Amino acid sequence: MELSSLSMLSAVPPSTLARTLRRAEEALSKTLEKYSPSRISWPSPSHQVELAKLVEALEPLLKPH
Repeated sequence: MELSSLSMLSAVPPSTLARTLRRAEEALSKTLEKYSPSRISWPSPSHQVELAKLVEALEPLLKPH
């Protein structure tokens, strides 16, 4: 939803809404900073190969040609 639409729905001036959302994002980021389940991580290249093989076994049409 766009900020202007949300502002109209909530009857809050756009500048106030933007400031509130920014502060909420900062608070959420700070809260989740040390919470490991919220951490984004990528599998190693070798693990990616293993995962790709599992997917190919289940979905042969996805196998690269």
